[in-house]
Formats: sequence, C-alpha cells, structure tokens
Amino acid sequence: MSELANLQKYVDAYFNPDIRDGMRAQLRTDIEVRLLISNHTAMLLHDGGALIDYIERQNQIRVGYQRLFVPVYRPMLNQQAVKDCIKKSGLLKYWQNNEFPDFCHPVGEDDFECEGLVSE
Repeated sequence: MSELANLQKYVDAYFNPDIRDGMRAQLRTDIEVRLLISNHTAMLLHDGGALIDYIERQNQIRVGYQRLFVPVYRPMLNQQAVKDCIKKSGLLKYWQNNEFPDFCHPVGEDDFECEGLVSE
C-alpha cells in the first residue's frame, strides 16, 4: 500500500472516531517500519504516546520534540505520555524556573496543564 493510501485511512479515522482505535493499532505497526507519515498520523489520531514513540525511534529528539508546540500538535500536551516526556526532558523544570508557555500553567509541584487541549 502506498503511503498516500495509508494516510487516507488515517484521515478517515480523524473524522470517524469509531475507527480511530483500530488505526491507532495500525500506527504502532507503521512506526515499527519507520513510515514517514507516522508523526502526522499520530497528530490526526491525537495519539501523543505514538508521537513520542515515533520521535524517539527516529532518533529525532532535538527536532522532534519541538513538534509538540506547533499548533496542530498541541492537543496532545495534556496526554500522560507527552507530559512524562516533557518532565523527563527537563522542560518542566525549565518552565518552573523561567516561564511557562502562554497556553500552559503549573499544577502543584510537579505537573502542568495546557488550556483547551485534548486529554485522551
């Protein structure tokens, strides 16, 4: 199957929540085979864990994590896998010592929340 045809299935899942879980399973397979569209399909499915997995597997840590702050990827910031990644990277400590992004704020001593985002 071509990557374009594969991408169409993910777009369909974006608009049809009933098939989204099945496509999340497909996304894990696509990440394993390093398909280039995996980061975009993680965004379409609002699957922060898959996006982090893709970034780490592609060894794109420096470039990849900045994707989280591009507006189309921001809905995943409240997902636990993404929060764990932000904490592990030291970014939460940086925010605490400097300044949080306009759309995020601290919650207690070791957590944060971002406004208007999906928390699936």
